[in-house]
Amino acid sequence: MILTSRTDGVATLGLNRPDRGNALGPELVEQLTKAFDEALATGARLIVLRGEEGTSAPAST
Repeated sequence: MILTSRTDGVATLGLNRPDRGNALGPELVEQLTKAFDEALATGARLIVLRGEEGTSAPAST
């Protein structure tokens, strides 16, 4: 699951799959791609990718 917020040209994308350790599997990559596309389409000049509170940093599978 991707949580998003936008403020002053900055889009923050939060990975929120603690049960999977925020692993970058096909489903999460697809969600991230859509979130990046949407952020750019709405004028984001900077995109911050982070793990949500209490979750691990992203890992690949």
